[in-house]
Amino acid sequence: IRNETNLKLIATLNKGIHLSNGKYIARMDADDVAFENRIETLVHFLETNPEIDLVCPATVEIDEKGKLLKKSVLRNFSPAGTLFASFLFVPIGHPEILCRTSLLKQNLFSTDPSALHTEDYELWARLIRKGHHLVNLDIVLQYYRINSQSVSRKYESIQDTHFAENIQFHLAECLDKKLSIEVVRVICNRLTDTTSLSDLKCGLKEIGKLKKEVVQKKNVRDVKILDELNVIYKTHYLDVCYQ
Repeated sequence: IRNETNLKLIATLNKGIHLSNGKYIARMDADDVAFENRIETLVHFLETNPEIDLVCPATVEIDEKGKLLKKSVLRNFSPAGTLFASFLFVPIGHPEILCRTSLLKQNLFSTDPSALHTEDYELWARLIRKGHHLVNLDIVLQYYRINSQSVSRKYESIQDTHFAENIQFHLAECLDKKLSIEVVRVICNRLTDTTSLSDLKCGLKEIGKLKKEVVQKKNVRDVKILDELNVIYKTHYLDVCYQ
């Protein structure tokens, strides 16, 4: 199906959702390469885990010529892990997901200007707030092509701004946290040249508080999930310090 005029990404994604009539929707970009068993593996996962609404596999990055670069680093594999991750970074990939069609039929991508270039995160955060379960699966099922002309590279500044603003809103709606955008930029690792030392200290402290709040909110007792949350916390804390 081709658009007669360029509708841009978000409107085209929503058009695809409206046109879909199967039980599941798989997402993919034209320059990526799926493994032959991608659909089979992800459908089987959702069929055997009815409480999960959306699943995202691991990927291996390739360059524009197809050279292998690196495997994606996944850290959140449980609903509690995804909730915690959603306050820090984009918890779920976009061009490799498979989900139940009903999920997207009832929750389209936002056309609000604040979602521009971060429409995937805005949707994942909204779904998480509604109680839907989104998880990663640590099995490589797709090659993800790094393109120097991709949207995330051409509009990085706008994307970073909208991303931080969406996380600020997500924190307020989900945990009733009213934090300044400067502190939120630290939390989501979108620091700028004007980030102050006090903002940095406050943001790093908030990351630890967020982990504790997720444990309480989800009543996490499972040792495996607690370990998952600790890995997310420690690696992201180090990422922010490195930045």
